Amino acid sequence: MIQQSDIDSVRDVYAKDALPRVTDQLNSKAKGQKLALVGSGVQATTKADHAVGDEVGGFTIAVKVAGDGVVFDEKAVKEMLKTALQRKIPSGTQLTNNANTSYEPIDAAADGHITLNGHASGFYTPIFIETAIRSHLKGMSPSKGRAFLQSLPNVVDARVTQSPFGLPWLPLFSSRITLKVQEVSSNSSP
Repeated sequence: MIQQSDIDSVRDVYAKDALPRVTDQLNSKAKGQKLALVGSGVQATTKADHAVGDEVGGFTIAVKVAGDGVVFDEKAVKEMLKTALQRKIPSGTQLTNNANTSYEPIDAAADGHITLNGHASGFYTPIFIETAIRSHLKGMSPSKGRAFLQSLPNVVDARVTQSPFGLPWLPLFSSRITLKVQEVSSNSSP
């Protein structure tokens, strides 16, 4: 007599190797893109030539392993999240390079539509117009240059160094002045 456990054991043995193989095939078809599985992902289904409870000497079980997926450009999703975050910061500021983006696929449909739940967080700093700052610094004394840099909004510390040796004034050509803006991260969580 055929029992459900007979059918399930055959499906489980076959699916053990077939499910990862089909998932790998789907991923290989994604060609560098991100794959979101549709529904429950890759599944194994069975179809027996006799019903559970039939008394037979033997029977045949067909095991079908199939799955659908939606492929999307992960880089484009992260860029969209970063762009959305950029729109929320005040004008005259810019995002720092360490913005964090993450997402989870919520729903993927066989017709190619996908719903993602995205998250973006980061810090912003004022935009320093370096050409204008360098032009203002040319010919100043190092102490006045440091005082000017300290007076800029959101500047915590300013250092003026000269090389290969110090002079009583900064270069007369702004192209000879190099600015290095260093972001200072906060110890508190955002």
